[in-house]
Amino acid sequence: MFKIYFSIFMLISMLTGCASVPSFKNESVSTPSKKGGGYYLDDGPGDHPPENIDAIPDATPKVEPFNARANQPYIALDNKYTPMTSFYPYKERGIAS
Repeated sequence: MFKIYFSIFMLISMLTGCASVPSFKNESVSTPSKKGGGYYLDDGPGDHPPENIDAIPDATPKVEPFNARANQPYIALDNKYTPMTSFYPYKERGIAS
């Protein structure tokens, strides 16, 4: 008896699902204007860049000491992290994520 009621229930459920129509709104979808390249907000040379901007030399990196206060261990999202405080290359063996 249960199988008959269950079969009827499933048949009605499937027919009801097939009979419903999705509701769509007739609104025109605006596409964003395609503007490639450029700078982010106020980043860039400005309105009047210097004439010899290509002659400005590239920045050269320099070695600076670690900031002791900025390299303290910390906890984020229940995980404890310890920043590296040495200039030695980082090597680790194991499975990477």
